Amino acid sequence: MKISLLLAPGSCRKFASLREVLATLCAVTALAVAAMGCGGGSLPAASKPDAGTDTWKAPDVATPDPAPVTKTLGAEGGAVEHKSGAKLKVPAGALPADVDLTVQAVPPPAQVEAAGAPLGAALQLGPEGQTFAAPVQIAVPVDPAAVAGLDPEELQIVLAPSAGGEFVGLDTIYDAKNSQLLAETTHFSIAVPVKRKGPPLVMQLPATLPPAKVGEVFGPLDLKATGGKAPYSWSVNGGALPPGLALSPLGSVSGVPAQAGPFAASVRVKDTGAASCSKRPLRSTSMARPTASRR
Repeated sequence: MKISLLLAPGSCRKFASLREVLATLCAVTALAVAAMGCGGGSLPAASKPDAGTDTWKAPDVATPDPAPVTKTLGAEGGAVEHKSGAKLKVPAGALPADVDLTVQAVPPPAQVEAAGAPLGAALQLGPEGQTFAAPVQIAVPVDPAAVAGLDPEELQIVLAPSAGGEFVGLDTIYDAKNSQLLAETTHFSIAVPVKRKGPPLVMQLPATLPPAKVGEVFGPLDLKATGGKAPYSWSVNGGALPPGLALSPLGSVSGVPAQAGPFAASVRVKDTGAASCSKRPLRSTSMARPTASRR
């Protein structure tokens, strides 16, 4: 029986026995393996093992559409949506009267690099310096590919005045399902999504202070933080605590409330290097002193 083995297109060789066929196949296989080891072939790039280094690269931020979106909101609250997918949610009671709120996508300012690497366009929130009696939620979309492999703790929205100044990190949540960053603020300026630099500085405090009563001593109540480089310096940076209450640089809230009503303040904490800071709305309620009833 004659057996033919195809060696190359258009050519063949006849073998006298099956043993000769097997010997030839072994020789061809050995030659192919040797060729791969000598540079005759290589593994696909995607199949090569990871070298173990941090290969994350800041995404190129495209030039945003400069057209602003403006919407008038009042005491009833509402939402402002930008064409980029960014959204503001203003709760009822945050504004005392109608205000034209504006969202505009702008290139990230150069000074944001001190806070982190931009993940997208900055949002100019207007009117600049507008304050709110209750926290406004900011939702900023991010490209899933740009944040793939990153720890959610590294993702943050930072805020700073458009006229310049230090960017302050907001307490930020990464909504992976909708690929967006969520944070709250009680005043408007420029907001930028970033991959944060350095260890996180996190406030450990309730969203709402215990109720206070007008004319009665409140506190002291000590606010706490972790991360960064202690000791910390505390301040109110936007909004207000009830008149009569104050936040000390050491993070203690105390005083005698002089006015009843709900209040919201943006509380800021800085570490010794001033490289890490965080800000979040702190709600407080001051109640009128109950009056004695006559019988």
